[in-house]
Amino acid sequence: ELVVNSEGKIIDSKIGVVEVAGLTLSRVRAILVEPLSRQYRAAEIIVSIQSPRPVPIRIVGAVMRPGTYSVYTSKRVSDALELAGGLRPEASTRRIQLTGGPQPIGVDLDRALFAADAEANPPVYGGTTIQVPTRTPNSVRVVGEVQKPGELELFDSDTWETLLSLSGGALPTGDPTSAYLSNDSARLLIISARLKPGDILVVPIRADLLAERGLFATGAVRHPGGFAYSTDMTVDRLLGLAGGPSAVANSARMVIFRRPDRMEPGADTLPRIPISNLRAADGKFKPVALRPFDSVYVPIMIGVVRVSGQVQRPGLVPFEPGKPASYYIAVAGDYLSGANRAGVVVRNRVTGETISSSPDALVQDGDEVVVTPQGGVRD
Repeated sequence: ELVVNSEGKIIDSKIGVVEVAGLTLSRVRAILVEPLSRQYRAAEIIVSIQSPRPVPIRIVGAVMRPGTYSVYTSKRVSDALELAGGLRPEASTRRIQLTGGPQPIGVDLDRALFAADAEANPPVYGGTTIQVPTRTPNSVRVVGEVQKPGELELFDSDTWETLLSLSGGALPTGDPTSAYLSNDSARLLIISARLKPGDILVVPIRADLLAERGLFATGAVRHPGGFAYSTDMTVDRLLGLAGGPSAVANSARMVIFRRPDRMEPGADTLPRIPISNLRAADGKFKPVALRPFDSVYVPIMIGVVRVSGQVQRPGLVPFEPGKPASYYIAVAGDYLSGANRAGVVVRNRVTGETISSSPDALVQDGDEVVVTPQGGVRD
């Protein structure tokens, strides 16, 4: 055990005096390996912090709660920033500075998180200040088939490989070998292009996936599965490839489940979007352009409608095509005295969507009719 005294020195009878104040653990490790190797015959020498202690540090700039905090010396800059409430939306994540030592230490939280570079998120030490600047306008966007689409500040030394790494790398559906840079005027080959602010790095979808299973037809179809994607593919054509709806299909409740557009930053946090009401009044499919990895789901007919809320006998009622909500409310024993008779809520069981409507609204197989109390909606 080597103790660091209040002056930032290790004083030991065997290895002498070692100045460690303001140094990172990795730097101290490099300094100690040589004198320790003379004392111990070991294949490997590991240096770690055994007993951290709280030290005061200042956190200033674009954080939610700037101020002075007590932080254990084993904690890193990202841990300290959480004590200050985290970064503000306009904060830089790549140009943070740890000052107060012999020289400022750069902190790049994006590199630490996505490139597994621990040195980019160093541990704190007493008397230091974490300075968080605002984001500069020198930025690029990384979109498409990456783990974390979004905007990144651009350093002069950055390459497209760096930006891809800082976005979490390509998804299994992505083809980084076909990635390209895009801006307002043209597409550029990444091999020869020099990155500049405003560029967009696009990682496209693997062509082999689009050719094999770029679209899906599931549920009550005769041949469910994956099918090749093409830009002119339509819903009725895809259903034709899947053998058409089966005998138990509820085509009126057909829905497209669509993943978010990964060309937009933040798309990795969004759920799939349901697109319903695919048939027009004449019974034909609406001209909805299919996108890569769309999943067309055809539910089965279940033959019942659920009625709940402010009715005499809530429960399941046999489905009758073309009947409005008022019909099912009557079958369920009619309204309770405290019911809101002017409006009902109809819940689509396939998509989970709810709409506030009138008692005259048509109800589809499997829907739920919710009669709300007067003065509010209650699930």
